[in-house]
Amino acid sequence: MNEGKFVFSLAAYTVTINKTGSKKSLPLDAFDGSTSFLEMLHDFIKSRRGSDVTYAHKKRILRFAAVDKIQSDAFTAKLQTGEYGFTSDLYDTNLKANAYNRKMSEAEMLPCGGQVNSDTTIGFFAAMFRS
Repeated sequence: MNEGKFVFSLAAYTVTINKTGSKKSLPLDAFDGSTSFLEMLHDFIKSRRGSDVTYAHKKRILRFAAVDKIQSDAFTAKLQTGEYGFTSDLYDTNLKANAYNRKMSEAEMLPCGGQVNSDTTIGFFAAMFRS
């Protein structure tokens, strides 16, 4: 029995920039000679802070929760992911009773984050989903 343990799936994503038709990854700090992908991604996430993207066909949501300042050549973003489209009872283990009935439109939001270093040709992001 896995008492007190939760099972989650972790989906890892990589970020690379390539010229059209080329397999060679360009440096993230100046992929076109002057534009920093790090700053561009930072500004994109920062501008969407508090907003979300809904994938209705999969009943999933991605929320841009926060973005840390760029520190030297890296930044970390805090995103949240969730699934909706089903109901469930939330059970209070202290009261030994149902505390809340989750609605079809509600999603439990789980952390999702990533880090991009500007001096490399690849960035990493990970999303967590309940299995």
